[in-house]
Amino acid sequence: MSDSLQDNYPHHPANLEASRQQKADHRRTDGPNNVTDFLDNDYWIATHSGNWFDIRDPDPSAITLKDITWALAKEQRFGNQLSRHYSVADHSVILSRLAPDELALEALTHDAAEAYTGDIIGPVKRRLEGFKLIETTVDKAISRALGIHCGLKSEKVAYLDRMLLAAEVQQFFGLSGTWPVLHEAELFQTAKKNLSWHLENHLGAFASRVTFGFRLAELMTDQSTRS
Repeated sequence: MSDSLQDNYPHHPANLEASRQQKADHRRTDGPNNVTDFLDNDYWIATHSGNWFDIRDPDPSAITLKDITWALAKEQRFGNQLSRHYSVADHSVILSRLAPDELALEALTHDAAEAYTGDIIGPVKRRLEGFKLIETTVDKAISRALGIHCGLKSEKVAYLDRMLLAAEVQQFFGLSGTWPVLHEAELFQTAKKNLSWHLENHLGAFASRVTFGFRLAELMTDQSTRS
């Protein structure tokens, strides 16, 4: 076909490809065009702030502290099966206070991706092929958006996360004992005390949201000061 025919023929393959790409770019930035688009393309997440989040290729500009704080404060630990409010935000704040100062921000944001993926319980998550890639992709987008490193990077924070999980299991389910790898008895007792104090003094999603938000602002300020 001649160039002139391509210019005047909307179904020319080149024009169709350009139109498809233009629509894809539009959706990536602005979200689905309509209900059909939303239902046919199952990669969109609508956020509290009104943004659209593409789980395949997250746009950092669609990520806000408001959405992260809102979602983590409402996302409950242990598959929403607890008899009281205890959110991912609560867990993250406690962990950040157990961690050394230089790792506190990593500890606070280690589950930040769950603002978009939800807190999938461990027995399910470990059996979901491909989920780790999704989680890593979201972590990288959040890191770019906030200018920090999100996700579990250090062995120390992973260890403390496991320790806090042991304290939570004891607290909520009455199970005794600890994992053999948790050899720092004094630190484990500190984790249990911090958990108990937090549960006594923070009630509901609003308290979770405020506490997480203030802690994040504090640690991000400390990071910028050190930089």
